[in-house]
Amino acid sequence: MAQRRIYFLLVLFVLCILIQTEAQSIKIPLRFKDNKLVLSTAFGKNQCQIDAEIQFNLCTSIISKLSDNQSTDNCGSESTGEIDLLTGDNIYVAPFDLNGLKTSLTFNIPSPDQTLNYGLKSLCFGFGSYQLQSVLRNLFNQGQIKQPIAYLYLDNVLQNQKKGDVTGFIELGELYQPKIQKSDYLKYLISGNRGSYYSIKNVLQFQFLGQTFNLSTNQSHFNFNSPYYSFSTEVIQQILKTFKKKDIQYKIKANPQKQSSDKSMYIVPYIDQMDDIQVIFTQESTEYSYTISISPETFSRKIENDDYELLFEEVDSGIDFRFGNTIFQSYYFGFNQLDNKIQVAKRGKQKIISI
Repeated sequence: MAQRRIYFLLVLFVLCILIQTEAQSIKIPLRFKDNKLVLSTAFGKNQCQIDAEIQFNLCTSIISKLSDNQSTDNCGSESTGEIDLLTGDNIYVAPFDLNGLKTSLTFNIPSPDQTLNYGLKSLCFGFGSYQLQSVLRNLFNQGQIKQPIAYLYLDNVLQNQKKGDVTGFIELGELYQPKIQKSDYLKYLISGNRGSYYSIKNVLQFQFLGQTFNLSTNQSHFNFNSPYYSFSTEVIQQILKTFKKKDIQYKIKANPQKQSSDKSMYIVPYIDQMDDIQVIFTQESTEYSYTISISPETFSRKIENDDYELLFEEVDSGIDFRFGNTIFQSYYFGFNQLDNKIQVAKRGKQKIISI
């Protein structure tokens, strides 16, 4: 009996080693579609091709109606017989191809009367969703990644927002040969654990144009699908007062087409008078700070008449600051779904050159 137990434990130990050995980094190309970051995948026994939006905040993977002539169930997915307790949707499972990796993922199929989610095609990597249907949970439980963490990095965001070209990658499990700036390395920042959003806590200082701005909530969030950096009304007013004090010309113009709840455009004739926005955080488990610098080229874009639009938006939602998605051009960010922690490192100068 003792020998059988030892043999069983030995087999289990070997299997664990094999699983860890096979665990890998999974690198998936991303592009924009309808102003949303999507990845292309094939799923089901029939390998139906879809573009699935990637989601990071509170979410669950959902694949519903594919087209007028094609529904999810005829792609060869199977019901697990379970119900998602949060949404009330039926849970299904199907084989997926994630840029060459064969795996099985669970997802919800909402009924047609659920107008909010019906027609949605999304894969979840998000905050607080470890008990819901999520890609990271599935891959981690199957031993295909070492940790349930997703790294995001992008290039040429403004140029590719409407072109549909590959604009970056999501890497799952770990970063494979990251091009990190010399003297930097991946560091953990203190998670805000705020509601259903990935956030960074302990903002020590927010500096711009030689001024220090006070943030009432002491947390920063992310706009994953928008290049706009969100500020509270109070911070926007402080920035405009600083422009006047430093004789920086600006004008505010309404733009109904702006992809933002704030339809105001903040326009300046040049950006050479600007300096970096610096957001200073506390690193986790250390007494050291970490500064994320946002260059004028990152928070602006050139428009007609050789003017520049500052990628600022005013929000009135109790959130002082959100990073726009152009920040992923300068930094690697890792989002750990299991404990909601966030890693960061400054990227090197190299652009994304291959898929």
